[in-house]
Amino acid sequence: MRYHFIVNMDAPDVRMQMQEQKGFAETYLSEWTKGEAILLTASREKLYQCDQSNAKEAIAAVAENDVPETFLEALMPLICNDDLYLFSGELQNVQLAVRMGYRTGGSSVNGAHGIFAEDNGQVTVRRMMYSNHMEVVCGLCRPPYFCSLANGLERAELLDRPFEIKEETFTAEASGHVVSEEIIPDECDHGLEDADVVIAGGRGIGGRSGMELLYRVAQAAGGRAGVSRPAAMNAWAPMDQMIGVSGKLLHPQICIAAGVSGSAAFY
Repeated sequence: MRYHFIVNMDAPDVRMQMQEQKGFAETYLSEWTKGEAILLTASREKLYQCDQSNAKEAIAAVAENDVPETFLEALMPLICNDDLYLFSGELQNVQLAVRMGYRTGGSSVNGAHGIFAEDNGQVTVRRMMYSNHMEVVCGLCRPPYFCSLANGLERAELLDRPFEIKEETFTAEASGHVVSEEIIPDECDHGLEDADVVIAGGRGIGGRSGMELLYRVAQAAGGRAGVSRPAAMNAWAPMDQMIGVSGKLLHPQICIAAGVSGSAAFY
């Protein structure tokens, strides 16, 4: 059986996503055949700006705009009925995996942290549920198979060369409901995923003034500041600084939790 990486080239953390995809494949798919990666982008220039890759060959699916419906239309002609397609855990990719499973009549599962092919040809995926308290095994009954990966998986080193793009396709805007759009780049990279030291604030820091103190502590410690869900929901820090099951899954060497209750979702 073949597998393919689906890579969102427009994502700001595309390298990290590719590292996790490659690490997952090296752990679980060593006996499978690697197919071409499929590169999704709404900006053709980004196809050639990345000097690293997680597969030697690729097919580029260029869409007129960054809308899920358009990417779905771009993906459909590229799908082989018996293959496995691996998406990263980014929110848009999670949505695409489910919708592609439905459109093709295949199977989909999200949050995969392990995959196995049984002797009878059955493909099973392992994922966590209930705030990571329970592992479940999902059987994928019908190909093609679409899986989005859990966030925070083991990463592998990328190839020090760009993708060899064999083919480019272009898909015009397919949804018909986009009146206008404006792209506002994220000007702040919080660097939480790669930080060795993380200072995490929760409800107990009391408010934005407490958060400002944590920022200063994190800077002095050479680390980064993040928050638990209650602090993010109270707008004491941006949502993209939220740590835990519904936010970023981290692996720092040191984490100082200040005013955090220690709920399972955070832990």
